[in-house]
Amino acid sequence: MLLHKIHDRVHDRIEDTTYWTDARITGLANQCLDDIVSNNPTLGVKSYATFSTVADQQTYVLPSNYVDTEILYINSTYNRNITVLNSPNEIYGVTSDPETTGVPTHAYFWGIEDQPDLWFYPVPDDAYSMKHFYYALCAELVNDDDEPQIPRALHVHIVDYCIWGAKVEDEILSEGDFKVMWNLSLKEIAGFVTKQATHGNSVAPGDARGMFPGTVGRNTPSVTLNSSTYRW
Repeated sequence: MLLHKIHDRVHDRIEDTTYWTDARITGLANQCLDDIVSNNPTLGVKSYATFSTVADQQTYVLPSNYVDTEILYINSTYNRNITVLNSPNEIYGVTSDPETTGVPTHAYFWGIEDQPDLWFYPVPDDAYSMKHFYYALCAELVNDDDEPQIPRALHVHIVDYCIWGAKVEDEILSEGDFKVMWNLSLKEIAGFVTKQATHGNSVAPGDARGMFPGTVGRNTPSVTLNSSTYRW
């Protein structure tokens, strides 16, 4: 759904165009996109970065649009993946001295909640080339013909978020009710993501559902192509 279509759908429900300009609605839409991807990182933009460590430097700044790590690879004579820990507490299950220096083998994240730093263990003792594959926030919506970088089947949730957000600011809807409804939407989105992740492995040869990825979980067409060879 293009941005101007999102504007139109919101204006169908929120008639005050003097205050609720397209720019204000765009702001809500971008807030929604960030929240969706923050809660479902695999919906984010697949991104890639390379950088080099610095001797005796343990922490590194992540990209500003960073959401979650897929894989962190160290290109050294060891040629191996860095083990990414879920919490800095877990490093103490690996070592009693997290400030030991050497070739990094583990990484964890700590810092400001929405923009943590990347920490290495052991602390790099030299310049090592790192390859970081990660999920990033979607590009902001700016122009009328911009389209959210998440599956189209989920764009309706952006419209809902904008309508509810406007009603909260206009004191037509309470913040509590908004949170309840939005959490239900996030659960539905999480269900979509789960179905999307397992769909490819569950579709038998000849099943045409894979031709309709945007409809998975929402009135999926019941179409099966019969074939004795399944050569396609």
